[in-house]
Amino acid sequence: MKFIQSLLFVFLTSSLLWAQVPEGFKYQSVARNLSGQTINNAPIGLRISILEGSISGTEVYSETHIPTTNNFGLFTITIGEGTPITSSFPAIDWSLDSKFLKVEADFTGGSSYQLLGTSQFLSVPYSLHSKFAESANLSDGASAGNTIYWNGTSWIYTNSNIHNNGGRVGIGTTNPTQKLHVNGRINVPLDSTYMINNQTVISTRGLSNLLLGQSAGLSNNLGQFNLFAGFNAGILNTIGSQNTFLGAETGVSNIDGTLNTFIGRRAGFSNTNGIENTYVGCYAGQSTTTGLHNTFLGVTTGNNNSTGSENSFYGAHAGYFNATGNNNTYLGNFAGQYTFSGSDNVYIGFNADGATSNLSNSIAIGSGSVVSASNTVVVGNAAMTSIGGQVGWSTLSDARLKKEVRKEPLGLDFILQLRPVRYSYIAKDQQGIDYSGFIAQDVEQIAKLLNTSFSGVVAPKNEQDFYSVRYAEFVVPIVNSIQEQQKMIEDLKIENKALLEEFEKLNDELEKYKMLEKRIEALERNNP
Repeated sequence: MKFIQSLLFVFLTSSLLWAQVPEGFKYQSVARNLSGQTINNAPIGLRISILEGSISGTEVYSETHIPTTNNFGLFTITIGEGTPITSSFPAIDWSLDSKFLKVEADFTGGSSYQLLGTSQFLSVPYSLHSKFAESANLSDGASAGNTIYWNGTSWIYTNSNIHNNGGRVGIGTTNPTQKLHVNGRINVPLDSTYMINNQTVISTRGLSNLLLGQSAGLSNNLGQFNLFAGFNAGILNTIGSQNTFLGAETGVSNIDGTLNTFIGRRAGFSNTNGIENTYVGCYAGQSTTTGLHNTFLGVTTGNNNSTGSENSFYGAHAGYFNATGNNNTYLGNFAGQYTFSGSDNVYIGFNADGATSNLSNSIAIGSGSVVSASNTVVVGNAAMTSIGGQVGWSTLSDARLKKEVRKEPLGLDFILQLRPVRYSYIAKDQQGIDYSGFIAQDVEQIAKLLNTSFSGVVAPKNEQDFYSVRYAEFVVPIVNSIQEQQKMIEDLKIENKALLEEFEKLNDELEKYKMLEKRIEALERNNP
């Protein structure tokens, strides 16, 4: 069984001593077991050693004792009168170096000694003050658990402000329910540190900071109004202020970044001086170093972001590989995850993304939607069969927004060469669905044959992009065609009118000939 030593060690000078080298001095203590109970009326084995120079210095004297405790567990010995083991007590030169008292005990009365402690003599035994000797004669307390204190003139034995029942200590209570039970307020001074197993777990280092967790805010000195909670949270922060880091290794590299909120393991891990960032989710924004004004919500959102700023990523893994892109908005799990350096993009929907990693000013809306070029908008994925709304799509056409306005050259010649077709898409989700329209390459070729261009065909901007057609813009050459045909009709009307007038003239002449013929026939009948 292991034992613990009483907290009180009392040293008494021998009544036979004068101001000469002593031949012994008293040592008194109370033997208690681990439960705090005194060991009463039992022999105990003691080994006493005098060390020189340090707590682990040279042993200049040692002896053994076998005292018997009294009804209260108290025992008293005279050091110097035990059974010598090393040297002799009178041979100790108290004038040389500092001396330390090492006490070992076997509370079963044997010689299997266990170290109780080593303490320095604050003064040599023969010069101890009489007041110290008086303190050895302790008076009884008023009740169990009383703890003495010095009021400036005398020792008070009846105080219960600190209550010690041998196993638990209460402050402000005489009924402690834990090892340490405090009833009342505790004032925590600035730069206070609380440790568990020699590791800092709570600190208020700096001004108005609360640092919770092993090594949280360990380097903080001038930073203020910070809340760091979690293993190594904000460990390198020195002057950064008004930050909130919650989670193991959040904001580890932050030095002077301010107004950041990182929640989740390793969120904002590499941030050094980025400001006004909000990262919520494990590993969110963990690679950001100097980016600012970013908002990442979801596990590993913005994981690789380093210097990108003004980004908003919402959803698990959204914007995962973004490193330097700015002003992007990605909404949905995996949205924009493969964009690396593009800026000013908006991707909304599960796995909505750009076809390449560096697009800018592009928009993809819908689950799995992919935009393949910058300055382009894609709505829906390959499975979409209809896109509509209450009213038609409108295009800005204000004259104040235009210049170099001229007549559109495409007309009837263009329309007559168009090849309307019926087709279906290769996409699996589009099998069995027929569509009517044109082939973009055919339309482009017709415009080239007419030595002009047609904005109704959108050519690919890169290898991942595709041809597309703006059917609304076919209205312009159709209008031209109608106008050309109407001109033809008007010309034919004029020509027909002239022909009709000529016909009427000829018909009048014919009538005249017919009348003349009738007169001739009449004359011939009358003049046979």
